[in-house]
Amino acid sequence: MKNNAPKLFFLLCLLLCLIIPATCKKLEKEMLVTTGAVSGISTNSAEASGDVIDLGAGATQHGHCYATTPNVTVIDSTTKLGVPPAGGFTS
Repeated sequence: MKNNAPKLFFLLCLLLCLIIPATCKKLEKEMLVTTGAVSGISTNSAEASGDVIDLGAGATQHGHCYATTPNVTVIDSTTKLGVPPAGGFTS
């Protein structure tokens, strides 16, 4: 009686190689920006600058997040300037 274990192992490996890549999700490239100086600070306003270094893939918005407390996040107030251009911007 022949041992079919090596053939079954090979078929199993081949099957996994065909299934696993189909379940992987392509990672989108993230937009890369730097935040510049903040100027013109007053009681009710300020002007912030930034620079879009890499547009990434699928970016639909750019601007700044701001608050009167530390550790600002996108949950705080934001400026929304639309689809980002390459290069500098202010808000």
